[in-house]
Amino acid sequence: MEWSATARYRLPGAPGGLGFVQDLLNTRSTRRGDKPDLLAELSSAQRWLDDSLARWSVESGVAQAPVALDGNDLDKLRDLRADLHVLVGQAGRDSAGPAIPSATLGARTTPDGEVLLEPRGEGFRRLAGIVLIEMFNAQRSDAWRRIKVCPQRAVRGLVLRPVAQQQWRLARRPRLRQRGQPARLAGPQAAAPAGRGPRRRGARAVSRRLLSRRPRRCARVA
Repeated sequence: MEWSATARYRLPGAPGGLGFVQDLLNTRSTRRGDKPDLLAELSSAQRWLDDSLARWSVESGVAQAPVALDGNDLDKLRDLRADLHVLVGQAGRDSAGPAIPSATLGARTTPDGEVLLEPRGEGFRRLAGIVLIEMFNAQRSDAWRRIKVCPQRAVRGLVLRPVAQQQWRLARRPRLRQRGQPARLAGPQAAAPAGRGPRRRGARAVSRRLLSRRPRRCARVA
């Protein structure tokens, strides 16, 4: 079972239940129209939700009954998606992001003593609860800042990936999504180097130039 909206962009899913939030973000269409908006119609939204809710139940360990959407729920779900995109895009900036709707949550312990948060309510209210739970857990584990919005332009990017002994290697990445801004999980510390180098210097020259700079948080190199 996979996160269907994220999988269509061939992007890695966020860890655990945070994949639900990433999948919701990736239900948006691309500007070229080659990837449809999964929340455009009630029928497609319900299919997406059934799959993603089942996956979240497995990842979180909190079993969820199906949620039947109506037109009002769908409108609110689209608004929530738009607010999340703004919130993710403004990460690290001083400007205030939009307020995510509040939700009612419950808490219980497992036989091992682990505390689990559970969404309460029906329809959109339960989905908002799932989003808030995953945002809360991700912020505590410092995973929230790794959710990034892909560039708007079609680019062939490079990714810096961590390897043993705090060294870094250069890896080519397939063409990123085109103008649709799918949400992807960035590397924990890598970053784009400042400025532009020569257009073609060969793999070794490019590798030396990038590896000579200290990686930062963002893993994309446009």
